[in-house]
Amino acid sequence: MKAPELDGAKDWLNTASPLKLKDLRGKIVLLDFWNLSCVNCFHTIPILKELQKRHPNDLVVIGVHAPKYDSEKDTKPLQDAVRRMELEHPVVNDADNVIWSAYGVKAYPTIVLIDPEGGLVKMLLGERSYQQLDQQVNQLIEKYKKNGKLDEKPLVISPEPARDTTPLSFPEKLCLDAKRKLLYIADSGHNRIVVAGFDGKLVNVIGTGQAGFADGSYDRAQFHHPRGLAVSNNILYVADTQNQRLRKVDLDKQIVSTISGDGVLNEYISPPDFGDAKQARLNSPWDLVMAKDRLYISMAGAHQIYALFFNNNHMYVFAGSGEEGLTDKPLLDADLAQPSGITFSVGKVYFTDSESNSVRSADINPKTGKVKTIVGKGLFDFGDVDGPLNKAFLKHPLGIITAGNKLYVADTLNHKIKRIDLVSKTVSTVWGTGKPGNAVGNHPEFNEPNGLAIDGQKVYIADTNNNEIKVGDLSNGQVSAFKISGLTSPNSSRH
Repeated sequence: MKAPELDGAKDWLNTASPLKLKDLRGKIVLLDFWNLSCVNCFHTIPILKELQKRHPNDLVVIGVHAPKYDSEKDTKPLQDAVRRMELEHPVVNDADNVIWSAYGVKAYPTIVLIDPEGGLVKMLLGERSYQQLDQQVNQLIEKYKKNGKLDEKPLVISPEPARDTTPLSFPEKLCLDAKRKLLYIADSGHNRIVVAGFDGKLVNVIGTGQAGFADGSYDRAQFHHPRGLAVSNNILYVADTQNQRLRKVDLDKQIVSTISGDGVLNEYISPPDFGDAKQARLNSPWDLVMAKDRLYISMAGAHQIYALFFNNNHMYVFAGSGEEGLTDKPLLDADLAQPSGITFSVGKVYFTDSESNSVRSADINPKTGKVKTIVGKGLFDFGDVDGPLNKAFLKHPLGIITAGNKLYVADTLNHKIKRIDLVSKTVSTVWGTGKPGNAVGNHPEFNEPNGLAIDGQKVYIADTNNNEIKVGDLSNGQVSAFKISGLTSPNSSRH
């Protein structure tokens, strides 16, 4: 069966002109159907990079982006995602799902292999290991090398222009240290942690700024797209997402160490008790919160929340069956869908369940606790609707913080900051127009806001795709930019 041609796309990235399968005869083509909001799709990306690196002359990888939300049909957010994830292979914006439909794809990620004669070889649904895909590619290489139909000239690509060397690059999560009057920023695109005073002065930079993994002093440590942060006494905890590890930063000794994860993605449904946290394997740790001498971790890739108990150093599954969905049940029976932001207040963990477009809570009592949905209807029920909780809709919320009886939520793909009042049981917009932009003052605009932190009347906001931090003042409604004096990109000559 011949593979359908790659027609009907809106735009192409990382290539000077649209690619046609008929022009790729002699090459093994791997199509990766993915979505920029899908954490399980992110797991495939390093595997594809490794495959392309190993087979540069024989294999052509093409990412086919299929939108879930209308806003993802635009090329600009896709372009931002390509840069953020450092994708080097060609990516096609299948905005109207034409290619998706032609191949009969039902879910992402889905991998499609096409032989050098343009024949459809195999469709692989869900995450696949490097070994599985490499075996498939090697079999095709051997077969077509023998019959002389393999074109071994490398394909010339045109990577997207590098983003300006802004001081911050796609900052995602924040953490306030009220004792030290410091703001910790996960400068995810720069693979480092930035420490600034409330006055905007740079205090320190943790990490070299180069993607990698290394423990040690601040100037030697390495992270790979760090996200969640939590501080307790003299320790800063870091969710080192792409390294699949939890890191500990001793703020007095200025040393980084690893407390959980071995760098290998956990591909299996997790046991309730992992045992020693150092032996636990993680699945995209996204955000962190400290509560009751425990570290709660939103494990986005596993659709679960983990908890590290410091009294015995064991890692446990706190909530989530491991199945993706929106089902309210006792803690370990409930279905979650890519839990992202996480916070704590009065015996409950609150979290944004981004793929189900919801905000949910979980009582921390392991015997009687239940997961309850506060706002949200399901994986494909989303919108931008304020009002009573049972009628409100969000769109892929990623950040959350508590303040008394209120929750502040980064409604990411609505480009808004919203407030959930747990007493009046209503949702309202605090800031944002509903469209991506970059503005401060009385009518601020954001571009995919993410992490939040709060100090009294001030809400700190990671305005991720604008590469900056903003501060909203609840007392007067004003939003301003939080500039960090002395901070530069690690790509420039100095920090």
